[in-house]
Amino acid sequence: MNLDELFNLINENIKQTDKKNINHLYNIIKDYNGTDWKQYRKVNKETYNKILVNSNENFDMYIITWNNYQKSKIHNHPENGCIYKILEGHLIEENYDHKLRLVGIKSLFIDRIGYIDDFIHLHRMNNYKNNICVSLHIYSPPNFKTTYYDDND
Repeated sequence: MNLDELFNLINENIKQTDKKNINHLYNIIKDYNGTDWKQYRKVNKETYNKILVNSNENFDMYIITWNNYQKSKIHNHPENGCIYKILEGHLIEENYDHKLRLVGIKSLFIDRIGYIDDFIHLHRMNNYKNNICVSLHIYSPPNFKTTYYDDND
């Protein structure tokens, strides 16, 4: 399966379900083992590089490339959530409550899939190693304006 096929499969699945959150896409995301994501693997020395691969009225699909030691700020997610898969490297997910207190840490290795929405936690993704990491992210609904929180870090 390539990214276009994955996009179409996700879209059909979303249309056929009455579920609001996209956590139910786990098995579809798990089955993606393509290599076409590598064309979006673009390193930016200043910040992680978030490239929109495809979008429609239901969701956005991004490939994010994380250079050595890059991390996101603590942030929120769209109403229906974000499901993601690690394609290369290793990320650390730091989960925060809405008072910005650290409540959990997960190690995310290749092929690890995760889901987050604002009812679960806010989070930050962190490439704390001297290597490149690449991740696939599905956000629903699309065109979400992320809020970033100042954690003095």
